Amino acid sequence: MILGLLLAVLLVPGGLALVGLVWFGLSSKRAAAKADAHWQPSWRVLVWARVWDVVEGIPYRFHLAILHNEAASSLRAPSPAEAGLFTGTIPSEIYPVGDMGDSRGPSYGPGQVLTHNIKALSDGGTLAGRGGASVSSLHFWMRWLKPRHPSDLARPGEEFRALYFSARMLKDALRKAGGDTTAAAGIYNGGPAWQGESGAVAYSDRAAKFLGRLA
Repeated sequence: MILGLLLAVLLVPGGLALVGLVWFGLSSKRAAAKADAHWQPSWRVLVWARVWDVVEGIPYRFHLAILHNEAASSLRAPSPAEAGLFTGTIPSEIYPVGDMGDSRGPSYGPGQVLTHNIKALSDGGTLAGRGGASVSSLHFWMRWLKPRHPSDLARPGEEFRALYFSARMLKDALRKAGGDTTAAAGIYNGGPAWQGESGAVAYSDRAAKFLGRLA
């Protein structure tokens, strides 16, 4: 009887939290659909983005705008070139891989984080295109979140890792931008000198427009 009550106390809050996260993911999916009916992100991407945004202190809607820009939040079958990037079992579905021609890439996960930056966040190093920003390898979460291989971040079921890495990159961009989301979006895409790159300026504009539609 007493053991049963203790289990109930421990399990019910956890169960309620899980139900709450699922509900949040589905409601976020509806909100995203209102902003762009053609964007269909996985609800697991939305849930884990929210979790890490709370932990890292990132505006959730801003993270959504970046994920929308990257267009890599829905699963699909890998192309032959993408399939060759995976170690071990090749998944039947993946989150799209980007920047395959970039020497710092490829980019993995819904937030399209460069391989160079995944390794920098995992092991300590310098973030690519971030003005020489160094990263501590002793971050509290990394003992559980370091992937076996960067391509793991494109696998379904690894969203909790993949969204952590995009959240950390966003946190770095927001810090450099002084909290300004327009500048942070440009930095996320093109580094501190983003205003001199037409692609990064367009990327920042798209993020700002999406944020406006979410409001």
